[in-house]
Amino acid sequence: MAAAGGWEECPLVAVALSGGPDSLALALLAAPWAAERGGAAIALVLDHGVRPAGRIEAALAAAWAEEAGLSVRRLALPPGVAQSAAALRRARHAALAEAAAEAGALHLLLGHHAADQAETVILRALRGSGERGLAGMAPVRNSGAVRLVRPLIGWTPAEVRAVLRRRGQPWCLDPSNEGCGTRAIIRRALADRDGEGVATRALVAAACARRRTAEERARRAAALLARAASLPESGGVRLADSALAGADPSVLADALAETLARVSGRAHTVSPAQRAALPGLIAAGRSFTLGGCVLRRVRGAWRVMPERRLVEALAEAGPVGYAAGERHAPAA
Repeated sequence: MAAAGGWEECPLVAVALSGGPDSLALALLAAPWAAERGGAAIALVLDHGVRPAGRIEAALAAAWAEEAGLSVRRLALPPGVAQSAAALRRARHAALAEAAAEAGALHLLLGHHAADQAETVILRALRGSGERGLAGMAPVRNSGAVRLVRPLIGWTPAEVRAVLRRRGQPWCLDPSNEGCGTRAIIRRALADRDGEGVATRALVAAACARRRTAEERARRAAALLARAASLPESGGVRLADSALAGADPSVLADALAETLARVSGRAHTVSPAQRAALPGLIAAGRSFTLGGCVLRRVRGAWRVMPERRLVEALAEAGPVGYAAGERHAPAA
């Protein structure tokens, strides 16, 4: 396992543990890894409440984690959140991230491996995802108060299971993984249980290449914003025309999308098609509204402000956001 940044300041890692082979192997690896560095690992065991057997599996996972030297926190989702697979995933991640932050862990470790990455790339391609989406799951990603870290993203399922077999460690299998959902259908189509086939390797390699490209673009977009962005007293963000002129269109699109996200306070504000259209809208020079923001060209610069309805919603929510004078700036 490789360390993520910030370990020295927060020597506690949280592991999302379901009792399946992937998260269980990760927990068994994380415990000694943290101990060797003077820290500790905590297992967050979440009962989804979707299947009756889930409670038994959660109890087994907790017992295995404690036997391996991890402290354990048991969690349960409130009833009614599993309206869809996507809703369940969001609720699960939110509950785990909140529990990790409450425990004092900066890093939340997830057990995704190479086969999961390959399936994710196919899923996103089927959904018409843009270049950033086709980069797959990030090895490290900030998510609110914690960082999501996937230490096993380059491991094959066979390598993950080998960790458990060497220790004689049993694990649980979720029957929903073999159900009729899109991901399960993709898994059967790949027919690569060990994750060592040509298709899986090619998909993972493509995701890695796209991620390198996306990270380089993100660095260039941050540099562009450092030159262009300022925070006027009246609120919002000012982007100087002189800094935007001549910027690479893809980098400009990323910089503008990041600005919209920061000003609106939303994690995802524009679709891939809208992101690609941003440089052309800026070149046209006319005011427009996108991603919860109004963009208006005033005296040699673009002013980016939240839409009036967004400001009103923030005011109703309480003393936060622009209604209370708080200003958000794009990350440089």
